[in-house]
Amino acid sequence: MVLWGDIELPGCDRPLTPVEPARRQALAAHLAKVMADVPSPIIDQTANPKLAPSSPDFLGACSACRGHCCQKGGDDAYLDFESVGLAWGRFPHLSREELVAAYLGAVPARSFADSCIFHAEHGCNLPETMRSPVCGAYLCGPLLALKTSLSPKPPAASGRASARRPMVNRALT
Repeated sequence: MVLWGDIELPGCDRPLTPVEPARRQALAAHLAKVMADVPSPIIDQTANPKLAPSSPDFLGACSACRGHCCQKGGDDAYLDFESVGLAWGRFPHLSREELVAAYLGAVPARSFADSCIFHAEHGCNLPETMRSPVCGAYLCGPLLALKTSLSPKPPAASGRASARRPMVNRALT
């Protein structure tokens, strides 16, 4: 456990080890398979960098923790056809081969043992624009509880039972 302010976080205490060639080869094979399923770059129409983030900034917490959640990333780093397609959509000028080379080029010389291949000494070695959406959205239990406690509470129920019936999709019945 690691303290961030007065909040206990899970923490990562694994040692840094050299990234073996077999791990790089496994990532390359995984990316080749994933890229075969991506017909073209995916342009994310919902992304709007001008909008303020809806969550509190947990960057300091994640730095203190040192990436407990990264430990299950393995050699594929949660990269699937959607996340690689979205990354390609951010860099549509790159060919498939150049995008794969960019991923492989981001593999650090040393990463935490038995963790995500990109999990380096100072955090994720992969630029945010190339990470899986899972990596950006995930919050550990303590941070999720904090976020929930900071969220505005819904209005109190009136105590009267609702007369609304559940919605039914008529196309499915």
